[in-house]
Amino acid sequence: LEGADLTDTILTGASLQRVSLAGRDLRACHSLVHVNLSDSCLQGANLAGSDLAAAKLCDTNLANANLSDAILDQADLTKATLTQADLSDASLSRTILAQAALHGAALGASIADAV
Repeated sequence: LEGADLTDTILTGASLQRVSLAGRDLRACHSLVHVNLSDSCLQGANLAGSDLAAAKLCDTNLANANLSDAILDQADLTKATLTQADLSDASLSRTILAQAALHGAALGASIADAV
């Protein structure tokens, strides 16, 4: 997907395992609901305000990613790397963060809703 224009793309339910979207601005994607980005690299990606409800992000590198105001309700981030990620004001209702690396992440009050 390197260099691909993802503006106005609907990726609902897409399986994009093991892709590199490092540093990409994905805010213009219409929907990332139920997307599978497990084992992918989204390091430094801008996902601010993105709808990632029920997304599968297991073992995904989201270090330094901007996830502020993102909807991560019921998303699975098991073993995800969220080091220095911005999760401020993200919706984390029933989000799975088992064994996720959260060192230095900006979590805000919504972390109380995560599993």
